[in-house]
Amino acid sequence: KGVYYTPESITDYICNNTVTPYLLDKLGNKYKSFEELIDTGNKSDWKKAVGILNDIKILDPACGSGAFLIKAAEVVFGMKRRLSYLLKEKGNYYDLKLDIITENIYGVDILAGAIEISKLRLWLWLISDFNESENEIKALPNIEYNLKLGNSLIGWLDEKLLQMPIKT
Repeated sequence: KGVYYTPESITDYICNNTVTPYLLDKLGNKYKSFEELIDTGNKSDWKKAVGILNDIKILDPACGSGAFLIKAAEVVFGMKRRLSYLLKEKGNYYDLKLDIITENIYGVDILAGAIEISKLRLWLWLISDFNESENEIKALPNIEYNLKLGNSLIGWLDEKLLQMPIKT
């Protein structure tokens, strides 16, 4: 079936060498690194960076068990957490992770079991910052749209797509 587990060193390298340059590019390449952005003390650019990170969409077209998705989520989380702290924005890590899972992370895999494992790994990553003062652990929100069963190489097979009528 062509199953291959991507080592953490590879997912780490890919995520750190795509997310950070993407952010810096969207900020107009004024900074050479994320650290330089932080060191400037430019709150306006920090707020822009948070907005960019809120809008980023990360797709793994063959997500398997979610190793790349977890690493990408961790990279975005680390940046957003640091910027939120500097901007003195209140919020907890659980809600920040929940936003990342529902708004930034997407995956496709040909194996249904792999999709379920990805969902479980994202849920475990989320609850690792669960606040014990709350009564119960919340279920992972429906991320059926975020993680889909499918074949990224050949596209849609069994789903009928909504066709818009063509006006002449």
